[in-house]
Amino acid sequence: MKKIRGITLGGLQDKILRLVLTVFIVTIAAFMAISVYQNKMLTRVVGKAREDQLEAVTQISEQTIHGMLEASLTGTTALQAEIADNDFSEVINDLYTLQTMAEGLFENQDKLERAEVFPPDPALDGTTTAHVLTEAGVDYTDSEYIGIVAHMSASMVAMVDNCTKIGCCYIGLADGTHLSVDDSLANRFNEKGELIPFPVRQRPWYTGAIEADGLYFTGVIKDAFSGEETITCSAPVKYEGEIVGVVGIDIVLENITGFINASANQASFYIIVNDSGQVVMAPEDNGIFEVETSDEAPDLREGENSELAEFISTAVKQPTALTELVINDTKYYMSGAPLSSVPWTLIQVLDKEITEQPTLQTLEEMDRINADATAEFNKGTNESKRTVYILLFAVLLLGSAAGLLLAGKIVKPLEEMTRNIIDSSNTGKLFEMKSIYRTNDEIEVLAESFDDLSKKTKQYIDDITRITKEKERISTELDLARKIQENMLPYIYIRRSLTGLNLTFMRQ
Repeated sequence: MKKIRGITLGGLQDKILRLVLTVFIVTIAAFMAISVYQNKMLTRVVGKAREDQLEAVTQISEQTIHGMLEASLTGTTALQAEIADNDFSEVINDLYTLQTMAEGLFENQDKLERAEVFPPDPALDGTTTAHVLTEAGVDYTDSEYIGIVAHMSASMVAMVDNCTKIGCCYIGLADGTHLSVDDSLANRFNEKGELIPFPVRQRPWYTGAIEADGLYFTGVIKDAFSGEETITCSAPVKYEGEIVGVVGIDIVLENITGFINASANQASFYIIVNDSGQVVMAPEDNGIFEVETSDEAPDLREGENSELAEFISTAVKQPTALTELVINDTKYYMSGAPLSSVPWTLIQVLDKEITEQPTLQTLEEMDRINADATAEFNKGTNESKRTVYILLFAVLLLGSAAGLLLAGKIVKPLEEMTRNIIDSSNTGKLFEMKSIYRTNDEIEVLAESFDDLSKKTKQYIDDITRITKEKERISTELDLARKIQENMLPYIYIRRSLTGLNLTFMRQ
């Protein structure tokens, strides 16, 4: 066995040191494994708690926001519907006034002289003027009706000039003539300066009022002369149970359209849908709904989006609750409120993502706080790990030193005892008890045993030596006696022989 730095490789001290180091290393490994496991478990617990926390916050926020929106969105929709309805109510009242005036004139036509009315004069363009238009092939001078309703000219001019919600008003007659009051006269003529025929009895406002047999609102239609999009409300004029004409008003919806367009700059926007499920008003570039003329606009109640179709079908009939819909892969909240005076419905549209911003901001803030806390926790954990590693290394060093010290205390007496025993065997000296053996443990007992054994062995050897010497003395004496006896045997034999001869001679 080799000895390096006082340690015998393969010896007892080496084995004790290895045992101590093994115990320390296994203990440290177990401690580190438990620490890693606990750290991972704590990380999982923290992660799960964070997920549960975020889920709870999201759920509570959604419920809270939904409840707030349920009250605010439906309330504001109903309020805006009332405001819009007031604008329409004023126009409707004016329309009914025209209807009453026209029917009154027809009832009293026998008492009235025919009033004069003339075709539009381009020179008066820009001035609100009453003028007559006709269908192709119709001569207004032959009309029985135009002279009667011409008595309304002054009242109609005053109505247009005094009501900002009216663009123009008119009455189309069953004989193909048309009394119109507005300030756009130049566009009534073609490039040749010829008056353009006006197909009065084919216009949507005319046919719609007759079919409805009452108040009628068109969708978005194009003006026959300017091509501009407009909305008209109309009502039939009856005389003796027969429809003799239809009064109509082109509505100036600056207040409503201004409100509709302005809403696009807010968190939500508004649209108006008629009873045919067509969008008649919507902000420009809203990204979802497009305003088209009534002959081209789709009926949303029959669209491919079944959820939207169901919502529109309900909204045109009654106020709706807050409804969540998916349109073009985007979630929206919608709320509808029908107008009381017009068969239209005001619908408020709100991008759900906007409502989620407070929740997202809260979650982001929570994420930031959790991230900071996690970073602080990881920092503390890393510092703790470094401290633990340093302590473990120190413990390992101290353990090694303690192992060496312990091994030294155990091995040095044994080594000394071994040397003494070897020396005793080589020189015959007695094994002597020394202070190094006074360890108050098994080593001391073993040394005392060797000491006692050595003494007993010496005593045994002394006894054996004494006995051997005694045996040797006795053996010498016996040998001497034997030799003396052997020297005496011839004399005895001769004597015995002589004695025998004498006896024999005497007998003879």
